[in-house]
Amino acid sequence: IYIVEDGMLRYVNPKFCKIFRVTEKEVIDRPFSDFLLDCRCHDRLIKSSAKVSETCVAQGKRKDGSMIDVEIVTQNIDYHSREATLGMIQDVTKLKNAEKKLMSFNDELKKRIAEKTRHLKDANKRLRSLNELKDEFIAVTSHELRSPITSARGYLSFLIDQAARGGIPYDMKHYLMRAFGSVNVLNNLVNNILDLSRLNIGQLSLQKSSTDIIQLIQGVVNNYEFEVS
Repeated sequence: IYIVEDGMLRYVNPKFCKIFRVTEKEVIDRPFSDFLLDCRCHDRLIKSSAKVSETCVAQGKRKDGSMIDVEIVTQNIDYHSREATLGMIQDVTKLKNAEKKLMSFNDELKKRIAEKTRHLKDANKRLRSLNELKDEFIAVTSHELRSPITSARGYLSFLIDQAARGGIPYDMKHYLMRAFGSVNVLNNLVNNILDLSRLNIGQLSLQKSSTDIIQLIQGVVNNYEFEVS
């Protein structure tokens, strides 16, 4: 607590002395401006004769010249029948430093978030590009596989017909039929890959249908029996 009259300090309590690291004798009758710089709340009170209070934050100057942040609440009073200003002062340097650190942390956090967001956008763009390249590769590869598969199916079909007519030993027909079945499986696989590629890019709708699971399993078993034997 302090009292200022005509710009001079007339009274200070021990807390004031502790904040500014001075003794009472070093303060009394000294200009108030020696301790508080640019204190706007005092300037406003001087211009007003009403007994109103003002609150502000100002820069304080200690005896050793170091600067501190202080919060002040002031009010006009009568001091020995003369106009004066009563003030209550509090050192808020640590609070201000904490606020500055928090603001700096928030700014740094915003920068890092913006940077990470930019990296994620770039990575997402690359992934979309790779996905498009993958779909294109699958489509081209599948189309390229269709030609030799179609040829193999045609030759095998011809040989099966020849076996049925006696042009090829009949006991070979069993193996030709299995080979033809395997080629059909490969052809279906290529078709499924193409369908899946179209499905991923929204060009194909999925339609569910019933399947004879026993026949499907039996076909797989027959193919593996052929490979083992």
